[in-house]
Amino acid sequence: MDDIKEELAYLIGKITGDGNLDKVFTCRFIGQEEDLIKLSNLIYSKFNIPQKSLKIRIKKNSYGVAHLLQVNNARLGRELHKYGAPQGNKTLNKFLAPKWIFSKNIYKKRYLQALFEDELTTIKIKKCNYANCPDFKQHKNLGNLNNLKEFLEQLKQMLTDFGIETSHINETKYTNKRKDGIITKGCYFWIQRNKQNILRFQDKVGFRLCDRKINSLNECCNIIEKSLNNNFINKSLKT
Repeated sequence: MDDIKEELAYLIGKITGDGNLDKVFTCRFIGQEEDLIKLSNLIYSKFNIPQKSLKIRIKKNSYGVAHLLQVNNARLGRELHKYGAPQGNKTLNKFLAPKWIFSKNIYKKRYLQALFEDELTTIKIKKCNYANCPDFKQHKNLGNLNNLKEFLEQLKQMLTDFGIETSHINETKYTNKRKDGIITKGCYFWIQRNKQNILRFQDKVGFRLCDRKINSLNECCNIIEKSLNNNFINKSLKT
């Protein structure tokens, strides 16, 4: 059961990120085609979902072209909802991370990996041998901003449990008016970019299926490690 709960934590994180669970318990996940193929294979192998129920199609939006994996299996959707996956429009509805996620580090890791693959900015070298400050941002309608802040505090606590340092939670300066007239605003925090903190993030959390973010993080950490080794050698030579 622990193995299945590990995968449930991951899929709930995906739904909480760029995914969606609708009122008839259909799951949808948005991303790059190669990442969705991996996710489809994971769902097929871990949950014994028939392959005919897993469909990937092109999705066009204002940002360009993306891909969407649709899982037409209400049994899986109900199971995910039972374990805490948010249902419906996440911008308008309140939700928090399920309490059971906090019970084991592997659950927290999978949940964070899924969310960060979708919504954490890519970690890369910004200047010399220092990384950028990767940030995590979500939006809510104005009446649910306190709920969003509570959710982000949960994520910060999970990262703290792994020894990873983060910033305070901040609100975006500007609001956004949707086509339906609803006003939304974002809240965000970032992962501190000091070298040991970025290396700790790679070691303790990292990413799982998103090759683009995995490769960028690995490249960044390789540069950081080389700089730390060079500093150690230089200090040794001086003494």
